[in-house]
Amino acid sequence: MAGTGREPPVGVLYPLQLTCETCGAVAKFRCARCGVGYCSRAHQRAAWHTNHKQSCRSLDDAVRDALDRGLPRLQALALVPGVSDNNGHVCWICLEPGTAASPLVSGGCGCRGGATVGHVECFVAALQARRATSSRESTVMRCPTCTQQFFGYVRAKANLAFAEDLDPDHLARTVADAAAERSLADRCQLALFHTADALVDAARVTGQDADHVTALRVSQKRLDVLVPYLRAREKRSGSSDDDDDDDDANDSNKSPARMMVLETYSRMASTLSSLRRYDEAAALLRKLRAWRNRDTISTTMLALSLLDAANVAVLDDAIDAARRAREAELLLREILGGGRRNDEASSFETPNATSAADPVLATTRGALAQALALQGKFDEADRENGVSLDGARRIFGPAHGVTLKFERDRRWIAALRARRASDATGNGVTDGPPASLSETTREARDLRDNNNNTNCVS
Repeated sequence: MAGTGREPPVGVLYPLQLTCETCGAVAKFRCARCGVGYCSRAHQRAAWHTNHKQSCRSLDDAVRDALDRGLPRLQALALVPGVSDNNGHVCWICLEPGTAASPLVSGGCGCRGGATVGHVECFVAALQARRATSSRESTVMRCPTCTQQFFGYVRAKANLAFAEDLDPDHLARTVADAAAERSLADRCQLALFHTADALVDAARVTGQDADHVTALRVSQKRLDVLVPYLRAREKRSGSSDDDDDDDDANDSNKSPARMMVLETYSRMASTLSSLRRYDEAAALLRKLRAWRNRDTISTTMLALSLLDAANVAVLDDAIDAARRAREAELLLREILGGGRRNDEASSFETPNATSAADPVLATTRGALAQALALQGKFDEADRENGVSLDGARRIFGPAHGVTLKFERDRRWIAALRARRASDATGNGVTDGPPASLSETTREARDLRDNNNNTNCVS
């Protein structure tokens, strides 16, 4: 569902509340070089002399380090056995076989076998050409055959190429310089958007908090570029913070720049969850969901963030985990059931369709199985997972990412059931919930983002 009311002024949205790196309190100061927050000058000075002096990196250097770690791993994952070895396959674009210097890689979409494999240079050139003629940014990364988003190595390399085309100096450029000219600000913020997307892919495979923080810093800089323009626009149009409850539609409040701010917040919320800052992510997503009239994407993101938090709490505080999982369950049933409430059962109905033909809905139903398992509803969880897995095998094939995720979910549900059945301490369970659920929920969030371009405001 798309929001129909007037959006809140940008001052309500921005800035994000940073926390002190030393004590976790609300930050009032930021490191000028890397953007880390501190509550006081005393804590900032102490951190500098303790370890921050050695770890402080400029944004340009931090991005380079993160990509140097992540891109080789993404490339290794994109190599397809039997395809990358030139076993009769050729690039689907140039029709030439792969080489040692430029092997054939998968685009990561829904095409099976070698239907969409090619040189990454050919992928990037084709996507650059499409971007130059496309009027919608969200359709550029879609495979022309299966219409799913390209993913992983191909997507990361294409995003970096887009950023370079838009503004080669976007990482080193100061916000003041970018804001000096409207066209430059627009190119810079779009370049930062594409770089942040590439960093999210890299951080997903490295698993390093430093890489997620770098992605967060790039998104923060994008907001720094976007928000002054929006505030100036609101001032010219007479918008104020008192207009939040105005139900009249207003074109200036539905501007592309404002939609980019909300889109950036959805990406930042996902990154905050990856950094295990679940409460911050959930608070931000609840605001976004309210402002966007409970749209499907922000609702799904909130549910997945709650599942991440429930996963962390499941060993130490089962009650808190069940509470978060229950909230996630209601959100997911609302999406799958279209908001229809079964009065007799006091719960949302789940449709009989597998929802597996749509990767987003398939992910939603798989997440519902996790939410049920965290509450101890293992029979229902097995049923939801079984329907999703059978549909994914039939529609996507056994090797697709959706299918593999549901198979991991099934093993995790069985492990959690065994733990609950053993004893209160959970001895004897080797596949512990934290690692396995963190993996499945994070992959679910990534899959959702890949198929929706993280656009929660469309």
